Amino acid sequence: MESAEKGNKLEKKLKLHLGGYSQRAEMLRKKVCEAHEALERARNALNGFTILRASEEAAIQQRLAALRTEVSFVSTREREAQELYRRTKQELDELTAVNGRANGYH
Repeated sequence: MESAEKGNKLEKKLKLHLGGYSQRAEMLRKKVCEAHEALERARNALNGFTILRASEEAAIQQRLAALRTEVSFVSTREREAQELYRRTKQELDELTAVNGRANGYH
């Protein structure tokens, strides 16, 4: 009985003496766990952005190829339209000249 009481007293003294340490250890354990969770979230975000970057780089190549094709098509169409305009203008000028001579105009 006496030994149990002594043990209880010693236990209380140790709790009082070591209580601050155990609280500090618990607080530090929580901080470490929170930091670990934040690190995991950051790793997951990094992995997601890495995958997104790779897919965007692939998509950029496809979009560039499509845009180059479109620019080439538009340039060709523009050249054709300019040539058609030149021929039509030339024909109009010739007709105007012929019509002017027919009416006595030079």
